[in-house]
Parts: sequence; C-alpha cells; structure tokens
Amino acid sequence: MRKIINWFTHPRRDIRRICRRLNIRIEDFMSRCRSQDLVYARFIISHHLKEKNLKDSEIARLINRDRSTIRHYLKQYDNLQSVKHGEFLKLINKAK
Repeated sequence: MRKIINWFTHPRRDIRRICRRLNIRIEDFMSRCRSQDLVYARFIISHHLKEKNLKDSEIARLINRDRSTIRHYLKQYDNLQSVKHGEFLKLINKAK
C-alpha cells in the first residue's frame, strides 16, 4: 500500500523552514547552482526528509533532482557528519 503524502504542506513546509533558518532563498535552493552553502543545504534537507520516511524518489521529485543524486546527498551527509566537518556541523545546528 502506497503512503499518501500531502505534497503541498508537510515536506515543502519543511524545506521552506530549513531554507529560512539557513538564510537561503528557496529559488536558489531549487536552482542548479553548486555553491557550497547550497549544496550543504541540499544535503541537510535531503537527510531531514529521509528521516521523515520519504523515499529517495519522493525527495528527488520535491527538490528537482535525480534519485541517484539524493543517494549521493545522503551519503555525503553521513560522511561529513562522521568526520565532524566544522562548517557543515554549524549548518546542521542552525537548521534545527
């Protein structure tokens, strides 16, 4: 049985909330720009949505990326967190 997600409130609201906390415009977040702060924001938001039990394909649809890109984001999130990357950890705390 497929779970029903209210696409217009819950996940998108979370994306907007985290972008606001990180001082990132939603338009920039959704763009193809690869600046470090935007990439880190995508890592954090992908991880947050995965913790909310969304599938990789659902996360990909929400942030206009491929499913394989989401897998890469999640792997990079774990890697950066495990090596305790200072700037990344600051952003994680700011996003909470």
